[in-house]
Amino acid sequence: MQTKPTKKPLILLLLLIVLLGGVAYSMAQSGYLQGRVGNPETGSTTYSKDAEGSAAKVEDYATEAKTQQEAAKAAAEKGDANGLKIAASKAQTAADNAQTAYDEIATYIENAEIAAGVAERAYDAGVEQKLAAETVVDSAEAAYNSRISKAKDSDWIGAFEAKEAWKACEEDIKTGSDVVECLSLETDYTSLKWYICEEYYGTNYQSKCGMYPAMYNTGYDFEDIFTEAKSLYNAWQDAKADYEASYTADYLTELKAIDDEMAAELASEQAFEIAAKEDLNSAKLHADIAASYVIETTADSSLACTSLTLIPSSHEMAATDTEAAFDITVSLELAEEESLSAFIMDGIKASLLAIKTDGAKKPDGSSTPQDWQGTLVFKTPGAGVFTYTSSSSKPVTANPLNIDLTSDKNITVSFSGGVAGDPINVSIDGSKKCTAKLTITQAAAVVEEVTDTDGDGLSDKAEIKKHGTDPALVDTDEDGVSDGDEVTAGTDPTVNEATLSAAEAAALAAAEAAAALALDTDGDGLTDIEEVDTYDTDTNDSDTDNDTHSDGAEVAAGTDPLDANDYPGVVVEDPVDPIEPSDEVPTLTRDIILANYTCTDSFTDNDGEWHEDIICRAQEAGWVKGYSTLIFGPDGNITRAEYVKVLTKIFGLDEQDGYSGNVGFTDVSPNDWHYPYINLAENEDWIRTRDSGYSFNPNTPVTRADAILWAIRAAGEGTFSYDVEASFSDVENDDYFAYALAIANSTLVDTADDTDQPIVEGYSNGTFGPYKNIARSEAMAIATRVAIAWGVASEGWDE
Repeated sequence: MQTKPTKKPLILLLLLIVLLGGVAYSMAQSGYLQGRVGNPETGSTTYSKDAEGSAAKVEDYATEAKTQQEAAKAAAEKGDANGLKIAASKAQTAADNAQTAYDEIATYIENAEIAAGVAERAYDAGVEQKLAAETVVDSAEAAYNSRISKAKDSDWIGAFEAKEAWKACEEDIKTGSDVVECLSLETDYTSLKWYICEEYYGTNYQSKCGMYPAMYNTGYDFEDIFTEAKSLYNAWQDAKADYEASYTADYLTELKAIDDEMAAELASEQAFEIAAKEDLNSAKLHADIAASYVIETTADSSLACTSLTLIPSSHEMAATDTEAAFDITVSLELAEEESLSAFIMDGIKASLLAIKTDGAKKPDGSSTPQDWQGTLVFKTPGAGVFTYTSSSSKPVTANPLNIDLTSDKNITVSFSGGVAGDPINVSIDGSKKCTAKLTITQAAAVVEEVTDTDGDGLSDKAEIKKHGTDPALVDTDEDGVSDGDEVTAGTDPTVNEATLSAAEAAALAAAEAAAALALDTDGDGLTDIEEVDTYDTDTNDSDTDNDTHSDGAEVAAGTDPLDANDYPGVVVEDPVDPIEPSDEVPTLTRDIILANYTCTDSFTDNDGEWHEDIICRAQEAGWVKGYSTLIFGPDGNITRAEYVKVLTKIFGLDEQDGYSGNVGFTDVSPNDWHYPYINLAENEDWIRTRDSGYSFNPNTPVTRADAILWAIRAAGEGTFSYDVEASFSDVENDDYFAYALAIANSTLVDTADDTDQPIVEGYSNGTFGPYKNIARSEAMAIATRVAIAWGVASEGWDE
C-alpha cells in the first residue's frame, strides 16, 4: 500500500511562524516594530530607535539638570533666593523626567526579549523539522532500496514505466487503439520483468516468476514483490516532492536572518539602556547638588538656632500600657552667626520660610527683630504619630511632622502610638547643633502577690511547676515537715525519708546535698548559695535590680546586678558628673564604630536622619564616600563593586593582595578601580555565581539578598547548604540567600547608641524585598553591624 509522509513538522513550523507573527503584530500595535517592515516616514529597518529615542531623552534631561545646577549655583552666589528655588526645582524636574524616560526603555527591552526568544525558537524548530522531513525521505528511499536489493542494478524504474504504458494502452483499446502496439508494449514490460526476475532469483527463476504455470504450480511470487517495490518507489517519490515543496533552499537562511536580527536589536537596546543609566545617575546628581546650594547671609542680618530643648527629655510608660501618649514642648535658642548656611536644611527637600523672632537683639543691644529661616522636624522610626495645631490652621497629624516656624519659639505637639524603645528625634533641618532626642521606656511590672493555697510557704505555681508537691497539702510526703520547710532545708518534700532503707536514705541525702549546692530557685544562672553568700541578690527574683537583665547575665558581663543603671552595653554615668561624648575621633576602627564620641560629617542630606551617625562613622572608618563633600545620597543605590570594597575593608583584606592572580569575571579588568576588591572577594569565595565564563556586573546595583548573602559568606557564618525556616513572607526556604538572611535577622549586635539591633530587618508588612536594590544608607547599616559582629569592629579582632 502506498503511503504519504507526515506533514506534522511542517504544521509545527507554521504554528511557530504564526506565533512570531502574533508577537510582531502586538508590538507593531504599540509602535515597537514601527519601521520593521519599512516605516513609511523614515524607511527604517530597525526598531531599536524607540530605546534610542528614550536614551536620547535621558541624555537631554541630564544636560538640562546640569544647566539648572549651574543656574542654581549662580543664583546662590548672587543671593537670588527665588532664582535658586526655581533652578533647583527645574533640576529636580529634569531628573524626574530622566527617570521616566529611562523606565520606558525597560518596556522596549522586554518586548525585544520576547521577539528574540520567539525568533530563536522558530529557527531551532525549523532546523529540527527540516531534519525530520529529510529523515522521512531517507526512510522511504531505504525501504524501496531494501526491497530491490537483490537486483538493485536492474532497471526496476524502467519496468514500472513499461507496465504503466502497457496498462494505459489496454485501456485505450476500448476506444479503438492498435492491439498490435499494446502487444509490443506488453512484450517490452515482460522482457524487463523476466530480466529483473532472473537477476533477483538466479537459478530456477522461472518457477518464481510464473513462466511455466502449468509445470510449476508455485504461484506468482515475483509479481507481488514487483507490485510492492512499485508502491515503495511511489512513496519515496511523494516524500521527495513534499520535502522539496516545503523546504526551499533559503528556508532556514530566512529564519536564521530573523533570529540574528532580533538578537542584534535586543543587544542594541540593552546598550542604549547602559548608556542611559549613566545619564540618569548624572541627572540625579546634578539635581541633588542644585538642591544643596544655600544663600550666604551676613551676621548683621541673620540669626541661627544654637540650641533646642525638649520637655520632657524622656518618657516612661506604665507597666500595663501598650502605647505611649504625651505632649512634647520644644524651646529654641537663637543667636547671630557669621553665616546662616551651616544651619539651613540640606536643601534637597527644603521648605524655607522667613520668620520674625520676638525679642532678638543685635550685638549692639538693640531689639530689632531679625530674619530667620528653618523647619522643625519631628520623627520616630516607630508607628507613632505627631499632632500639631497652629493658631491659623487645622490640626496636622503625620510622622515625620514638619513645622514651618513662626515667631513663636516654643512649639508644643502631641504624640501618640509609641511603644517602649522608640526614639523620638526633633531637629531644625540642616543644623547639627539644633537636635534633641527622647526615648520611650516602660516601667517594670509590679510583682503580684502569689497564691499559696495550703500556706506552706510555697506558691501554688512553684509547687506544681518546680517542686512536684501538692498545692492543697502542707506536707505532701506526710513526713511531719511542711513542704516549704523541706525546700528551705534542701530535702525532698515528695519523699518520706522515714520509709526508706538506710542505703536509700544515704543516696537521697547525697543527692539532696548536691542539689542544694546547684539549686537555682529563680533560674537566673546563679546558684542560691552564690546569690546569698557572694552577690547579695534575691534568690526568688531573676532580675534583682529590675533593669531587664538577669542577675547571672550581669555577673557574666561584669555589671552590678543590684544597680539598675549598670547593665551590659551601657556606659554608667555619674549623676553628678555625667560622661559627655568626646569630640576627638578615635583611631582604631572598633572605637570609630562604637566609642562614645560625637561624629560629625559634611553631608547635608543625612542631617537628623536615622542613619546620620552610622554613615558618619562608616566614612570615618574609610569604608564609603559621598557623591560630593555635601551630598551622600542615602536613598541612592550602591553598586556591586562598591559594596564588595566595603566588605573587604570590614574584613581586613589588603588591597595590594588583590592585584595578584587573575580574576575570573569576564567584565572585570585590571585597569578597573574595583579590580583588586572583586579579585579578593572572589578568591575568598564570597561572590561566586557559577564556575567559569560569567560576568560580575560590577556597576549594577546590589540587591538586598546579595548584600546579606555576601556579608554572611565573608563572615564565615553557616554553610552554603544551610537549611532554614523562612522568616519573611516573600522568602522561600530553598532560596539561595535564605540561610544567610536567617542568620543576619537573628544576630543581634550592640550598636553605638547602646541598642541591640539585628543585622538586617524586613518591612512592616512582613516582607523582606530580596530582589530590590538596597539603599546606600541601608547598606552602611548592615556593614556597620556585620563589622561589630564579626569584622574589624568586633571584640576579637586583632588591630
